[in-house]
Amino acid sequence: MSRNVRIRLLAAVVDAHLGDPRRSEAISRLTRLTLERMGLSKPTVVRGAEAAMICDIGLIDSSSKKSEAARRSIYQLHPERSATILAEMGGFEDLLAIIRCHHARPTIDAPIESFVICACEAYCDAVGVRGGFLARDVLRCGMGVEFKAEVVEHVLAVLRSTSGEEREDRIATAGPIS
Repeated sequence: MSRNVRIRLLAAVVDAHLGDPRRSEAISRLTRLTLERMGLSKPTVVRGAEAAMICDIGLIDSSSKKSEAARRSIYQLHPERSATILAEMGGFEDLLAIIRCHHARPTIDAPIESFVICACEAYCDAVGVRGGFLARDVLRCGMGVEFKAEVVEHVLAVLRSTSGEEREDRIATAGPIS
């Protein structure tokens, strides 16, 4: 089975578990568009988009049947758990550091792709709850604390490049991840 197929299958499992069939794809697309806007190399862009698709595989244990404290613990530990699961599967060695750090604070030394995924994931998750305008405020309020300021500027620039439904369509249909 090809790597791309494996990534898409893992992403489908995550999306089904989280109840949003387009979540991983949307985060991956916005990550790819942001990394491209930052002028990073094609291999870096592809790695970032791939990691964004599967970075939350470690959340699979967070069923609603678990206590709130157990779900919170799983969420806090999921970047490391995701990297461990993918390391055991093999074939994703180039993504492990990105995935392990995808919720790192901006002061941590981590791959730039990790910081981009963190901001893109926060935006995409907030859109579903708050809508696009307020989701952008989540990024602005978290600049320098939750998210790297330079990354937020690039994500917001990507989002400004189109408006309304066009933007959501562009993120959802921006082309293949590789």
